Amino acid sequence: MEARSEHNKFWLNKWSSNAIGFHEDFIHPLLKQYWSTIDSAPRSNVLVPLCGKSKDLLYLRDQGHNVFGIEISEIAIVAFFAENKIAYEKIQHPNHDIFQGEGLTVYRSDIFNFPKKILPKIDVIYDRASLIALSGRQRKNYSDWLTTSTQSGCESLLITLEYDEEKLSPPPYLVDKMELAALYQDNWLITHLGQHSALAKGHQARENAYLLNRK
Repeated sequence: MEARSEHNKFWLNKWSSNAIGFHEDFIHPLLKQYWSTIDSAPRSNVLVPLCGKSKDLLYLRDQGHNVFGIEISEIAIVAFFAENKIAYEKIQHPNHDIFQGEGLTVYRSDIFNFPKKILPKIDVIYDRASLIALSGRQRKNYSDWLTTSTQSGCESLLITLEYDEEKLSPPPYLVDKMELAALYQDNWLITHLGQHSALAKGHQARENAYLLNRK
């Protein structure tokens, strides 16, 4: 519990101080490249955990899907709707808030304290910067959370990061193929789609794209 509290405080402080070098002000190229590998019907329900104010939400909505994000920082959520000129309604609840705009719903909540019963049936998960934002044991808790929040047939487009740990300190966290298998292989089929050069905090890194299929 203490580690989770510190994690939440860390990211809330990042948003409140505008220290958001991790935010990409463009649609991630690997999302565009690999989204077609997802066998999603029109109007699928797509979940984007720890979504920040990512423009990837817009891309997914523009593919004709219902997009649901979960984000702990209200600053990030309000900025997303304001910067993209999307009108929204805010619905307050005791331990979470719901921000609803056209084709988009973003929940303000700690993901590990999120009331899953309010989620619709999730068809697809898009994870570019969620798993790699979490440290140690939290990654196992996160993968378990996704497994228990989905049903057989759900797909996930997952992007992980590898880098020279002597040159770069986390976050983002390095997640290699061995750890990924330990986290997911019991409940998901894992397909490696490709590896690509990337930058992380100004250093050379490698992004790996995976397709996960819920067993």
